[in-house]
Amino acid sequence: MGRKHTRQHLHKITYRALCLGTGILEIQVCHAAIKSIGSTDSYHEMSQYDIPAMIDYILKETEVKSLVYIGHSMGTTIIYALLSTKPEYNDKIKLIVSLAPIVYWKQPFTNLIKIIVDNTAEFENIFKKNGIWEILPQSTSVAKLVKTFCEDKAITQPACISLIFLLSGSDIAQLNTSLIPYVGSFFPAGVSLFTLSHYYQNIVTGKFQQYDFGYVENFARYAQKSSPEYDMKRITAPSILMYGQNDAISLKKNIMELENRLSNVIVSDELSYRWFTHLDFLWGSDSKMFLYDKIIELLEKYGGKN
Repeated sequence: MGRKHTRQHLHKITYRALCLGTGILEIQVCHAAIKSIGSTDSYHEMSQYDIPAMIDYILKETEVKSLVYIGHSMGTTIIYALLSTKPEYNDKIKLIVSLAPIVYWKQPFTNLIKIIVDNTAEFENIFKKNGIWEILPQSTSVAKLVKTFCEDKAITQPACISLIFLLSGSDIAQLNTSLIPYVGSFFPAGVSLFTLSHYYQNIVTGKFQQYDFGYVENFARYAQKSSPEYDMKRITAPSILMYGQNDAISLKKNIMELENRLSNVIVSDELSYRWFTHLDFLWGSDSKMFLYDKIIELLEKYGGKN
């Protein structure tokens, strides 16, 4: 079974699942119900508006009571933010499959990611002063640049590969270099400055908490001087955590902190392939063998039927 076929198979058997961050679900199916993203929206607003709208849409259209949620990276942040602030949605989620979850930040970064994190505050001030609220928006210009500099025949392709590995973890065996121009046609697709700022705040404090707007606005929004932490005790939906040993973003110590905070983790799985990275979850050449088949087994075992 080819990799494309595998993803189609995953999509088919988990149609009553919301898959965020994996490219499996076409987000536009509930476009009309989604709140427009503003300049001050972070992942918190996605958790309060976008994801509930998607969940409710799918449940209404399929006439079932609950679904499986599969999230990768920020997709995991959002679901835990939702369930901790709107606990009624726990009854609508029969199972959460968290791939490379990023929620807590206890383990320090290294290399390029550390440099980016250490200078985030300065970058943020520069962007705000220049009225830039969306970072790395999807564009044909970026797609053309990636195609030109990163295709197989380009002498600059090794630089593209090095950048990918610095940001996600190094695994040359799982990277199909021919896919880089194709991926560059739709990724990156833009992210709110406030989403990056929100993550930065969480990294600095080591807490999973709502956006800190400053003393005055915090009082107006939260009736307290600091932003509130997401209450993980309110999350009752069962979770499966799956993570790679060579992931440069979703680090093991942070996964362990998440596992300790959740009350209903039924599986915590460090993938056996030791070089599995953050992006291997999406584009790894052998993702079927290392990951997708295992997800299907877990869905059949714990996902149940409505």
